[in-house]
Amino acid sequence: PQPAPEKFTVAKDPDARFRQALEIQERQSAGERVGEREVGWLENYVKHPEFEARIALHQSFGGNTAG
Repeated sequence: PQPAPEKFTVAKDPDARFRQALEIQERQSAGERVGEREVGWLENYVKHPEFEARIALHQSFGGNTAG
């Protein structure tokens, strides 16, 4: 049987998108399964000005890239 299609939807809200990116990064770091669509989206999103600005702010307040 074919594996079930991946269910991944990009959040509409910028804050939710940022949290979504951190969660995917955290799962990658933990060695957990991350779907191809998630990886593809994350690879593009981390280059986007929205992410770049938010991660700089997040890190300046003591966060790290894993949330």
